[in-house]
Amino acid sequence: MMDDEPKILDDKFALKLCGIPDSATFHTAMAGMEQNLSSKFPNLPVKTILEAVRSGIIVRSRIAEQRLIEAIERGISQYVILGAGLDSSAYRLAEVANKLHVFEVDFPATQQWKLARLKDVDPQLLNLATFVSVDFEKESLFERLTQNGFDPAKPTFFSWLGVVWYLSDEAIFATLENITSLECDSEVVFEYPVTTELVYPADRQVMEMLTQTGAERGEPFRAGFDPVDLTRRVKGLGFDTVEDLSPARMQELYFENRADNLRMPGIGHFMSARRTSAR
Repeated sequence: MMDDEPKILDDKFALKLCGIPDSATFHTAMAGMEQNLSSKFPNLPVKTILEAVRSGIIVRSRIAEQRLIEAIERGISQYVILGAGLDSSAYRLAEVANKLHVFEVDFPATQQWKLARLKDVDPQLLNLATFVSVDFEKESLFERLTQNGFDPAKPTFFSWLGVVWYLSDEAIFATLENITSLECDSEVVFEYPVTTELVYPADRQVMEMLTQTGAERGEPFRAGFDPVDLTRRVKGLGFDTVEDLSPARMQELYFENRADNLRMPGIGHFMSARRTSAR
């Protein structure tokens, strides 16, 4: 809608889920957002920053969905979306709707808002997923999942996008450790912020704006990770394979030779961790 072909992620469900009736309304809303942020950050290139942020969000979903399809081919039967937000994969991907038990996990208030949106779009959509409300910092994720029909003995794919940026080390590693304790094949994908010195110089203004806006809405960014150290720590939890994608690699895979301004911002990495054998 905003970017050139080929689309990195073609999400035709997004406008409906956001309550936006058409593309004209969408462009008006985006222009208003840009104008509002420009007034708050007069010394920053807001348009360029928004393009970079959008690129990062698009790519993380594209990679997660690619890994999900590969996991379905391996025979997984459960799909857990941690911090589901406006994720629409359960409603767009036929492979998901037909083959998997989907669990959407989110903060209670956020989930209630999404449930209202889904009901407004089509009440039948509510039957495509089990909705589980969890505060990652205060509640046991797997206790809440099990209470809602999750089976720890069934192979599972976990998508954890846009969440690690805001969590404590304790919450992050407790979640990962619980995933490695599952009795069958499991995989988790997530992106994470890198340490300040690893942020690309061209993207330090991106982090400046994201950090300030996050703090203003009560969601402060956590400190970044060193990718080498994080990979070592995640492997140490018991995952058999850990793959880390840098911004340079994602740029090469998804943005080369594009005519538009999309590019991968150098503010974080994408990680996939898989456990293929039970303890």
